[in-house]
Amino acid sequence: VSTFNIVIVDDYPAFGDKLATLLETVPGVKVVGRAQDAASGVDRILHLLPDAAIVDVRLPDGTGFDVLTAVKQKAPQIAVFVMTAFTDAEYAALSQKLGANFFFHKSTGLRDMLEAVRKLAIGRRES
Repeated sequence: VSTFNIVIVDDYPAFGDKLATLLETVPGVKVVGRAQDAASGVDRILHLLPDAAIVDVRLPDGTGFDVLTAVKQKAPQIAVFVMTAFTDAEYAALSQKLGANFFFHKSTGLRDMLEAVRKLAIGRRES
């Protein structure tokens, strides 16, 4: 059974901890890296080449959209999930336009995000 590796990019460590704990309840999923800003997030993702990255929209040195764009340009095979704590339809639309695989709200979308990760992980194991 292969592992489905994920990198989390979020500037709030407590939420990153919660997210990592939740993600690792999905069989075969492992959080292999974390970053708290856009620059180190891009570096970590492109160095580790995980199956997926989960990226917050608002980061201290840029946005999750910067991370999404950089990752999709250099490693388009990586699934990028964009998350936000803000209810802004423009964020969802921009995420989709820039090639995000999934967009979710931090407080209401965790269950849907976990299901999407589960499906991706199963799909990768079966291919």
